[in-house]
Amino acid sequence: MTVVKICDITLCALAKQQGAGMSFKETLEAAKLIEKSGADIIQLPTVSEEQKDVVTARSIASTLQKAALAIEVGMDKAALDRALAIAALAKAPRVNLLVPVSAVQMEYSCKIKPEKLLVLLEELLAKCVDAGVEIEITLDDATRGEMDFCATVIELAKKYAVSTVTVSDNAGILLPDEAEAFIQRICGFIGDADITCGFAAKNTLGVASANAAFAVKGGAGELKLAFNGMGIEGLSIEQFAQLIRTKGDALQLSCALNMAELQRISKRLESIIGMNRNMPSPFSHVMEAAKNEDDVDGSELGADVDILTLRHRIESLGYDLTEEELQKVYIEFQILAAKKSVKNKDIEALVADMARQIPPTYKLINYIINSGSGITATAYVSLDKMGEVLKGVSMGDGPIDASFMAIEQILGHHYELEEFHIQAVTEGREAMGDAFIKLRYNGKLYAGRGLDTDILGSCVRAYINAVNKIIYEEKQ
Repeated sequence: MTVVKICDITLCALAKQQGAGMSFKETLEAAKLIEKSGADIIQLPTVSEEQKDVVTARSIASTLQKAALAIEVGMDKAALDRALAIAALAKAPRVNLLVPVSAVQMEYSCKIKPEKLLVLLEELLAKCVDAGVEIEITLDDATRGEMDFCATVIELAKKYAVSTVTVSDNAGILLPDEAEAFIQRICGFIGDADITCGFAAKNTLGVASANAAFAVKGGAGELKLAFNGMGIEGLSIEQFAQLIRTKGDALQLSCALNMAELQRISKRLESIIGMNRNMPSPFSHVMEAAKNEDDVDGSELGADVDILTLRHRIESLGYDLTEEELQKVYIEFQILAAKKSVKNKDIEALVADMARQIPPTYKLINYIINSGSGITATAYVSLDKMGEVLKGVSMGDGPIDASFMAIEQILGHHYELEEFHIQAVTEGREAMGDAFIKLRYNGKLYAGRGLDTDILGSCVRAYINAVNKIIYEEKQ
């Protein structure tokens, strides 16, 4: 039985999506969930000079308990210095040097000739050795690269005791038998050296899972995977897990992924990240599969539930909360339980919403919205700003527009609304609504989300959440 290592690149994929709008706490919570999935390695994107990125990466490095931490680095000395400083905080640090091996990547993307690239690569490898971190080299765009150059890079990998050489099929041009043959050729260059061959597949042709299986058959011992829906057209963890479930025994292939929890973790990540928000109408029905998983123990919770009972239910759903976090969730639970019986999906939504929170500058006190046929929609919104009560009243083109304009009246600033969606978290007349908003400010996008049993309340909360993110980042 071949046990293949899994390197999760979800956070890298998210960073490459423009306007992901994730807060520090969202990113940290996502990293914790990815570690729970059983991934052997969690890869972070190249760390920029921005203080926010540095602090986030350092926090993740200090948080991981079981998974190794890999940090992606291009041919950049300054970026490597930042990565090494952060990697020093991790229990199992790794630096992944992205080495362009195709003419397209070298000359057009990196603007460097092969000879100079090799000199620079040696300098970077020497730095990594001095720092004592595990080293991975990714042959970027390998399937369109010169094989002689790939072989030269691998010789350097041997010289500097690199642990992993990963083949990246950026173009997604390989078919399964070609993937096997390509990996066999790379493994031939590696020879007897103690180097694991990795593989990063693209799903351009819809055969990423098969390519991964054949790559392992050809000698690959590590795969790059991401949770589904990240927009990278790569191999998703869900796809690979399905391959293991259905053909693992036949292929003599296994991995350390937590198969029993993957679906639940994937849904939590979707909730935190704000994915899959292309529902055709507000509060549309949730997926049929989700309906069948509504409650682990089949019971609903009411307003008389104490905090210990709630803690037990949260832990049964797989969440680990601090005392402070539990207190916050319990307060929100009591507010919700006063309106309806609370199901497991409600609790999961509350926990995910808590993970997205940042220190709020503005808090919602209350709102009154009037709308109907033949009248102009009006909204009254009252906010708390550090103990000061602020009020706004506005008319608008519909109740949601009026609400947002009333908030902007309080703020004294107009933000461009880039995206707006509403979906249901649970079912029925008392379903919790989950609103998602993106505001554009100074060329950047900020995502906000809000939960409420009232459709307008969820929208107001989402707008305020996005505004608080803008203000928080400005302060930083």
